[in-house]
Amino acid sequence: MNILLVRAPYSSSFKEYSDVPLGIGYIGAVLERTGHTVNFVDGQVEQNFYHTLERTISSFKPGLVGLTGLTVNIQQVKEVALFLKRHYPNLPLVFGGPHARLISPSKILDHISQFDAVTKGEAEFTFLEVVDCYASGRSLDGVLGIAFRSGSEVIENADRPLVYKLDDIPFPARHLFDFSKYRPSPKEHKRLPGASIMTSRGCPYRCTFCLIGKFQKQYRMHSARYVVDEIKELVSKYGINDIFIRDDMFTLSQERVKEICQLLISEGVDITFSCLGRADNIKLETLEWMKRAGCWRFMIGIESGNQDLLDILHKDITLDQVRTCVRMCRQVGIQVDGFFMFGIPGETKEKALQTISFAKSLGLDYAQFYLATPYPGTDLREMCEEHGTFNAVEDEWGRLNQFGDENPIYVPNGMNGAELKALQRKAWRSFYLRPSFIAREVTKIRSVDDVKIRLEGLKSLFSF
Repeated sequence: MNILLVRAPYSSSFKEYSDVPLGIGYIGAVLERTGHTVNFVDGQVEQNFYHTLERTISSFKPGLVGLTGLTVNIQQVKEVALFLKRHYPNLPLVFGGPHARLISPSKILDHISQFDAVTKGEAEFTFLEVVDCYASGRSLDGVLGIAFRSGSEVIENADRPLVYKLDDIPFPARHLFDFSKYRPSPKEHKRLPGASIMTSRGCPYRCTFCLIGKFQKQYRMHSARYVVDEIKELVSKYGINDIFIRDDMFTLSQERVKEICQLLISEGVDITFSCLGRADNIKLETLEWMKRAGCWRFMIGIESGNQDLLDILHKDITLDQVRTCVRMCRQVGIQVDGFFMFGIPGETKEKALQTISFAKSLGLDYAQFYLATPYPGTDLREMCEEHGTFNAVEDEWGRLNQFGDENPIYVPNGMNGAELKALQRKAWRSFYLRPSFIAREVTKIRSVDDVKIRLEGLKSLFSF
């Protein structure tokens, strides 16, 4: 069967940079391996999206469309669904993606009546089974991990177990993507062209703001051999020079990290890479192997400079562990970036200022300061509803993107929205406008692109 996969457009605030969608790549690869023919239209990069969509449907003649999108662009998802059902009412439309992890599939079907079915959770094999059912005319009754329409009734089937043998999933079908249309952020890559990979799924930790640890607590990994072979394909087939490892917890198994690094070194793979990890889950020896293999940046979620707030978030780390992690990264010569958040339940202005001071004291190369985002289904959501002012209604999914929003969706007791945004601005500006930081950045400039990146960053500080 011909299957058309579609990624809904984002609002203009998201369009500055774009990357190929790995989730689509995995689903496309599984479909192609079983004999289906796949095409893809990406609303994030197509300048004339609806024209391209119509033209592709006319020439490709799909038997089913799979549509994906995020919570923050669910309104655009709905517009695409309306367009498809208005022009192609008999074409089956199946929705999946991160939003279906936040909201129950049956509720999504109630909200967007144009969907015929919704997949939930890891969708590679779920979507394949849905496609096979449509191709053969079978009922969706027995398909785990979906909700679907049966006449006027919405039926939600039992969940599908997580994929435990990740190596059973083929490499993403990157040939579906026109790389010339994508513009990865230059901040994410040391050398262009760059690409992203996922080497593991899940997280065993219990941070209150995170959905991964709540719904995918079982940590599963690709083998080191799989990871290195995928990187080698990216280098040889696509000319990739730098990899962003998008795992939430790449360094959880330090033995596997060491094995990956040893393979990259022994097989002479010319690549640089960056990754994310935890401050309490990294050893100096591991960082040394990572540096030798090409790692140039290690990113950690710090969240707060106040231990009480870290405990409220169930981060299970200490401020001293953060200091040690940053020191080790600097010791081996790996750039270290930290992520912080404001608007944590129980936070006061004084505690927020502690976070700003802590961020500046660590010796981080870069820092990012966000507002706590209480996604539906997280423990943080329940805490925010009980402790503070919650300014969002159920259908305002786009407001979960809080960049530039002068009315935060959650404000802790004792503060107001304007104060919270002012603290966030203060954090960004006081971190990046320090004379010591500026002097260090000047020494890093090697090209015109380096100058442009820093000027863009400076401009964003004053437009925030």
